[in-house]
Amino acid sequence: MLTLSRLWKPTTMVSIMFVLLFTLLGSLYIDTKLTPNPVSRALPALAWVHQGTWAINAYHTLTIDKAFIAGFYYTDKAPLSSWLTTGGYWLAHKFGMTNGLTVAERLQLAVLIGAWLCGTLPFLWLLVALFLIVQARGLTLSRSWALAIMFGFGTYLPS
Repeated sequence: MLTLSRLWKPTTMVSIMFVLLFTLLGSLYIDTKLTPNPVSRALPALAWVHQGTWAINAYHTLTIDKAFIAGFYYTDKAPLSSWLTTGGYWLAHKFGMTNGLTVAERLQLAVLIGAWLCGTLPFLWLLVALFLIVQARGLTLSRSWALAIMFGFGTYLPS
């Protein structure tokens, strides 16, 4: 059972600090360039939240990655990242973060949300899972986090 005294143990606090650090570092390197691939994945979020449809007719000129089906434009990407982005963008919209934004700014926000939900968050889960696996094998706290840091942020290029 998780109690307050167990939560505030120094080892738990160190782990929480590392997770927050990983989140910050992973968020610094998000690719938010408006290239055809992420734009095509973000446009369904805009269409769903603002028009109530998956068809991107109102935004189809913003991307070259699209399909024309029965008079409607759709993204030609696999839907999972668009669905995840839609949920995050919908929350941002409900909290008023899209009020007064231009279409280009809304698109930039949707791409940022999608990159974070589909890039940074899974990266964080991978590092925490690696840490937990290594901890279960008996490594110390510092060595477990060191291994996770090397795996997550190290380079694999030969020197």
